[in-house]
Amino acid sequence: MLIKNILFINIIILLIIATAIIFIDRNLELYKIIIFVLSFGATIINMYLFYIKDKEESKSEGSKFLYIEADKNIFKNYEDLKNYIYNNFCQCCNQCIGMNQNCELNKNCTQITKNLKNNTINNILVYDKIISNAISFLISQKLLIRSGIRFYIQTPNNLKLKFTWQNIKSLSNNKDQEIFWLLRKLIVDSILKRILLKYFKSNSSLLIYSVGSTNITSDYDITLYGNDADKVIVIDQFQNFFKRVFSEDSSIVFDTNIYGKAYIYFNNEENVKTKLFNDNSIIQYNKNNYNFYYLRSYIDENFKLINLNSQLVWGIIKFLKDLSEGFNEKIYEQLTSYFITKLKYPLFNKSIEILRFLENQEKDKINYSNLMLLSDKINILYENHLSDYCINKDDIQIISEHELIALTNFYGTETYYTRGAFLDTVVNQQMLSGKEEEGLKLEDIEYITSILENAGFFLVHNTKSKYIIRVQKTLTKLINMEGYSQLKTNLDQLNKIIDKFASPTKNGINYDINYCKWISESNNEINLLKCEKYEIFNIIFNLVFDILNIAKIKYNLISDNTNSSDITLPFYDIFISKINPIFNLDKSIKVSSIQKEIQNIKIDEIKLNEINLKEKKCKFT
Repeated sequence: MLIKNILFINIIILLIIATAIIFIDRNLELYKIIIFVLSFGATIINMYLFYIKDKEESKSEGSKFLYIEADKNIFKNYEDLKNYIYNNFCQCCNQCIGMNQNCELNKNCTQITKNLKNNTINNILVYDKIISNAISFLISQKLLIRSGIRFYIQTPNNLKLKFTWQNIKSLSNNKDQEIFWLLRKLIVDSILKRILLKYFKSNSSLLIYSVGSTNITSDYDITLYGNDADKVIVIDQFQNFFKRVFSEDSSIVFDTNIYGKAYIYFNNEENVKTKLFNDNSIIQYNKNNYNFYYLRSYIDENFKLINLNSQLVWGIIKFLKDLSEGFNEKIYEQLTSYFITKLKYPLFNKSIEILRFLENQEKDKINYSNLMLLSDKINILYENHLSDYCINKDDIQIISEHELIALTNFYGTETYYTRGAFLDTVVNQQMLSGKEEEGLKLEDIEYITSILENAGFFLVHNTKSKYIIRVQKTLTKLINMEGYSQLKTNLDQLNKIIDKFASPTKNGINYDINYCKWISESNNEINLLKCEKYEIFNIIFNLVFDILNIAKIKYNLISDNTNSSDITLPFYDIFISKINPIFNLDKSIKVSSIQKEIQNIKIDEIKLNEINLKEKKCKFT
């Protein structure tokens, strides 16, 4: 209303100026004065008008809490803020950094709900004020600075650093690191709680779980379970809100990402079976205070290789994608050429082709959220295609879901693509840490994909030893399986390197402290090659080559004389071998209209060129 009034006044002034031009043309001095005064007045009003307009726009959803006045002295000191977060956001023992271990453990330890731990909230402004109060406290403690719409970290020597998790990890004061860790927990959870409160009723099937350790070097990721359309709302609203507040992505500021596709499901039993999968497609795990379902790898042994081939390809794609990001183009081309020549493995060649295809899509149209909206239509594509092979409906559902998770996560941030990598790392090594005997039993191909993906992560994040340690743990399991004993040499080389920077006890140690020896012990000179990661690179490349060679021979997936066209890869056959509407959205349509265009893709278009099911004859795999 204020803007409309000012605009009206502005128009009146301009009319007065026009009148002056018409009727006061004889007295030139008076004319000049009137024109000057009115023009100056119009300029001032215009400046004020745009100031008000800009301020009102900045108060839109996502940043308006910055304009909410924080309660004075709500947090008197650091311990006050710390205890507030413990009492309201941390449900379980060891869930928050520095938390007292003497607390009750429950199975919903990591679930994020609408309310604070001990209070029911009915107004999203409560969470806006919680965030505002916490940020104001850090500003009062001279840890944060707000300059315009951006925040900066203030160091003890008055340096102003960008507000990023990388800079937070570089702080020398452990207390400062701890308070930023707790701030991350408070802000991320508060944003999610306000989204649940605003968009989802009490009977919604959407569930939100947090993933990550309490180590300052660890990320804090969020996984969504439920309807894909609901997940898209959360992902989009979270990132929109976060960017309007911090003018940066959550992955940069807090090393936090939201994932909507995974291989486990926390929904209640009835919802999982009726809305997601049937009894044959999922397995229930109910031990160690965890109760969840996880997707099978396959059902019918006759079609086992179709899914194992697909999963292996996605593992190779992840490794190659990280190789291209971690090294320069020349090294990538040399290494892939070597693999193509020496392996003679068309499955590897097709992985390169799929990776090139996916990386050349327009990310504003083919992205994480939009692919989730397309999930039903993608499932229809798989059902039509795989019916050619007379695969039973349950196996089609399993393969389709595997492919959809991998495809969606390809456009995510820091995600695992394959069932093997997710269940081996996230479930067995993280969720069930210390309880390996009760972990999920996986196929050898799934341990291979886990090694491929974690090795790829190491190529990009080679300052973090955790990824190569994950490779080490998985390789230890793999060599005990039939046909992989020759990989013991690779494991021995890896153990020898890791032992250089690991404590003998290996309990509670931060491996990265001793991970890289930059100074030569003999002459006190800087020697880059003394860093263990360069030795690990060579071990990784040899290990990946040896593993793929063993898998090729063991499963007889391909021989030197077999044509690549003989390999059944559903994703390749559906999306690359033929044109379909999913990856051919109209490039002329604006980004804001993409979701509408996705919804308008007709089932008839997806079924284009498909033979009537009644007339199909089974192909042989």
